[in-house]
Amino acid sequence: MAQHSNGLHHHGYVERSTLSHALSAPERRMLDPDEVMHSPEEVAAWLAGTLRAAMGLTEDEVGFTDETEIWLTESRRGETIVTGLNDGPTITAEAVYDNNCECERQLKPVPRPRSAADRTSTAPPPTPPPRGERHLDRSNGPLI
Repeated sequence: MAQHSNGLHHHGYVERSTLSHALSAPERRMLDPDEVMHSPEEVAAWLAGTLRAAMGLTEDEVGFTDETEIWLTESRRGETIVTGLNDGPTITAEAVYDNNCECERQLKPVPRPRSAADRTSTAPPPTPPPRGERHLDRSNGPLI
């Protein structure tokens, strides 16, 4: 799969609301994404699969061929894509640059100790830094 260019990836969000009542982009960015996608192909596949599941249909019943081509083109351009059903859910693939994103910094591997003395240390592991962002309550879980 081709990777996004310029350090870009997409965050996927599924909201239990209609398109007209969906969260704004700044509100959505306060949430942890339901999915993190690193290629246009991943974006298109996630949108199709999530929308298909919300409709209760199989891939044989709805292929999203035309939509997939549009989603591929738009995600390659670094666009945020919002779709969904009239009565909900709202499904968003939000374009995010790696340097503006905590998830990318958290996914980088942590170096392992190299010496035997480091491996036998009794010091507690370092505490990760606070994310510095507010999280909205999603205790009801994802829609799908």
